[in-house]
Amino acid sequence: MYYQNIVIKKIEKCDALINRNSKWIIICLITILIIISSGFVTQKFLFNKNIINLNSVEDRCNLEPSPNIDFRRCNFQGKEFVNVDLSYANLENSILLNTKFINVDLSYANLEKSQCGKAVFLNSDLSFANLKYLKCDDANFNNSTFHNADLTGGNLQSGDFLHTEMQNAILENSFLYKSDFSFANLTLANLKSTHLQSVNFTKTDLTLAEFDNAKFSLKELGDAIFDNCVGFVKCTKE
Repeated sequence: MYYQNIVIKKIEKCDALINRNSKWIIICLITILIIISSGFVTQKFLFNKNIINLNSVEDRCNLEPSPNIDFRRCNFQGKEFVNVDLSYANLENSILLNTKFINVDLSYANLEKSQCGKAVFLNSDLSFANLKYLKCDDANFNNSTFHNADLTGGNLQSGDFLHTEMQNAILENSFLYKSDFSFANLTLANLKSTHLQSVNFTKTDLTLAEFDNAKFSLKELGDAIFDNCVGFVKCTKE
């Protein structure tokens, strides 16, 4: 449409010039042909460029893992990532069901809205990662690090967080029913408005953690467990 408008305007201008002097006929014809051919080449280039971009979107999920890589909306169900660097990687809206991340650097990575039910994040670094709105029930996060990670609004029920380092982590509005944080470090963590029914905080460091409006008990779901934890008023001693 853009080039059609240019051609129409050029024809109107040429018509006025030809009425004044017939010698303008050939010049105008050549000018119009140049504009038409230029528009055709440009549009063909843009069309081919779009095909190239489409192919790259389809192929990028098969690329080797590396920092800053774009893995958005990729399906990695059942895949294993071992001893790789995915720092700053973008895995937003990816399918990570039963996926294994073993000794993987995911610091500053974006996993927002990903599905990671029964996934394994073992000995991995998720510091400063964007983990908002994860659907990650029954996942194993043993011995992983979540310093300053944002897990806002996630479904993390029945998660295994044993021996995790979660200083300054944000878990606000997350559903943590039946998750196990035994021996974890949740110093300065934000647990506001979380669902903590039947959560296990045995020997967990909860120093200066925030629990405003958190739900610790519900008859049908059971009470949170605070045996021998430290730094919180609900902690009990044997």
